[in-house]
Amino acid sequence: MGVDIYIYAEIRRNNEWEPIPEPAATQYSRGKKVPIDPVDLRCTPYRLFVMLGGVYHGSVIGIAEPIAKPRNFPDDMNVFYKTYFDKYGTGFARSWLLLREIVDYGWDDKNVTYRACVNKTYASLFDEHCPFPETFPPGASIYHRQQPDTVWVSWRSSCREFVNLDYETCLEDFIEELTKLGDPDKVRIVFWFL
Repeated sequence: MGVDIYIYAEIRRNNEWEPIPEPAATQYSRGKKVPIDPVDLRCTPYRLFVMLGGVYHGSVIGIAEPIAKPRNFPDDMNVFYKTYFDKYGTGFARSWLLLREIVDYGWDDKNVTYRACVNKTYASLFDEHCPFPETFPPGASIYHRQQPDTVWVSWRSSCREFVNLDYETCLEDFIEELTKLGDPDKVRIVFWFL
């Protein structure tokens, strides 16, 4: 079972939050205005989900502290989103982040700890305070669950490296797309998972 994220953006203008991009009718909305995605996620960036809201997918083996734990929708969310989300519903872990929080997070300074199982033969290659060992043999397996003749090992990477495992420039593309919307202190995302 997969996890999807729904992300929408707001911009602060005239002391109010407004949807950005502007809601519009789409080929699927039967002429009704709907919220428009502010970014094109080229893939399903499960590791980005972890960093935004602490929501894990079964394929992710890293343990990371999210930018902020889910804090529900903002009280001052724009009226269009509030009405639309109340009417059509949302999933779980509803939250919001200022673009500034995402930009300033410290992606290279904060670490993610990975935990997995490997054949006992390779356990000595791992150190919980070091990156994944370059000497790990190609073709050797890493397991999410313990198998016969395996042991648990740990290693770490920066949060940027963790997110960019989904695709090489996942984090940079995400931030770049959001930055096109406006000043990082005046743009925020509202999101949830389903």
